[in-house]
Amino acid sequence: VGARGLPALMWRQLATALGCRSLRFGALREHGKLNTWSQGCRCIMLHGRNIDWRNDSRTVHEVAVSPMSSSGRNTVVMELLQLPNKMSVTGSVVARALSSDSMANYSTRVTGGTMDVIFDLYRNRDTETLSVHELLKSLHKCGIREDDPRLNSFIRAVADEERRQFLPDLPPSESTAANLDRDAFKRCVSGSIGIIAKALKKHLVVPDWSTFVAVVTEIFESCRKINDGKVADYIPQLARSNPSSWALSICTVDGQRRSWGNSSLSFTLQSVSKPFTYAIALEELGADEVHGYVGQEPSGRLFNEICLNHNKKPHNPMINAGAILVVSLLKRNNSLSDRFDFALQQLKNFACNGYVGFNNAVFLSERETADRNYALSYYMREHKCFPRNTSLQDTLDLYFQLCSIETNTDTLAVMAATLANGGVSPLGAKRVVCNRAVRDTLSLMYSCGMYDYSGQFAFTVGLPAKSGVSGDLMIVVPNVMGIGIYSPPLDSLGNTVRGVKFAKQLVEKFNFHNYDSVCMIYERRCGKGNRVQVEFSRGAMAEVNPARIAQHVTDSARRRE
Repeated sequence: VGARGLPALMWRQLATALGCRSLRFGALREHGKLNTWSQGCRCIMLHGRNIDWRNDSRTVHEVAVSPMSSSGRNTVVMELLQLPNKMSVTGSVVARALSSDSMANYSTRVTGGTMDVIFDLYRNRDTETLSVHELLKSLHKCGIREDDPRLNSFIRAVADEERRQFLPDLPPSESTAANLDRDAFKRCVSGSIGIIAKALKKHLVVPDWSTFVAVVTEIFESCRKINDGKVADYIPQLARSNPSSWALSICTVDGQRRSWGNSSLSFTLQSVSKPFTYAIALEELGADEVHGYVGQEPSGRLFNEICLNHNKKPHNPMINAGAILVVSLLKRNNSLSDRFDFALQQLKNFACNGYVGFNNAVFLSERETADRNYALSYYMREHKCFPRNTSLQDTLDLYFQLCSIETNTDTLAVMAATLANGGVSPLGAKRVVCNRAVRDTLSLMYSCGMYDYSGQFAFTVGLPAKSGVSGDLMIVVPNVMGIGIYSPPLDSLGNTVRGVKFAKQLVEKFNFHNYDSVCMIYERRCGKGNRVQVEFSRGAMAEVNPARIAQHVTDSARRRE
């Protein structure tokens, strides 16, 4: 007790954190030897809880455990170096450090043990209760919002528990944050323990969420100052958009979410609906049938140009001709109303029931100014591009309706994250489309998604993206996140000016470009480059420096040996 000059009070807090009645310490080993000694010693039984402490040689908070001793007791060896003041908060010093430091983490194998650890981390020692408000605040700092569908069972259970114990006459909608004892907390949290534990252990794809948000905020504010571009005016309803509107939302594959600007402002998808229409068609019909009607090549022409490829097919599903043909394949034997309901429901599945509406005024406006799309359709019918018995008017009406689907950046980011997550909703774990459909969709977004700027965007940004003339832009970082952007002023090629600038600055700050991994290998070898880098490990993202990269390579080599 009191080893290494640490006060006895800290050791008592340590004992409380580990759930032990007492602690016995031998000589603490030197920092360099501790990791070698602890290799292969991973599990310890504490009050019946099997906890797997994962040691990280790169952090100053070292935790090691010895194998079961011959006497049947466990020996714990810990080295605590000085914690930053922000980590040394009231409560369990060790537990708080492990949950707050993005470089240290722990995992529990038994759900009951996980619940106890979380309760001990947030319990009030005077009342022996947990504040739900404080827990939700911590989750919010990790990027998990209170309206996350995965927390619904927890929120409802807390309201029911509070009403049952304290306010039996209170309607469910008026329940407030409660303080729960240990048993009540376990009853309430059981349905949502997966996402809560994952967030608090820093096992989400962006573990250092606050740092990431700070960098993105800086980019967002710098792009706000851009006043270039012109609002699309060939569709009368779109010409009324406010050019100063600027919104951005991000949703990771683990459901971490953050929005900036006018994120609740609604807009129509326009051409951003095309990747989803294509993915839905692939899911329903398969790639072979879909690509019997439409190609996969960039056209090298304007998005609405009247032309076909050498096989007399539209070049790809991301231009108007290809999108119209793909729409003609959706539930083609059903009525127009049923086809629209089907497509709308599929889009809502991508959004995990976020806001997806329909703007009838934009639909009517598009239909009244659609001479070019009618000409395209008749040209394709002349070359027998459509399936037999296709109603041209119904097909175009459905195409205009899908372009007039309304959403906001908050929902668009979730839809993009569903694509980033291989077709599985990040908020509901529901599969919307198959992996093959996602692969093909992202491939065409990468090569054809930004109108005539597609090649330049692929070169400079290196990410799948799709823009629309309403000013919206969807960017997908595969296996990491989806990004939704809205800013009506467009450049000469029909892409949102602020959105394209944001994408360029984002890949300057983070190595999200498709081929940044090649650059990272060179920098690891040569030690060059000062840009903030991103390490992907088991689907997780964390900012790292060159020294950490070198350590990561060394550790990987040791594991292989």
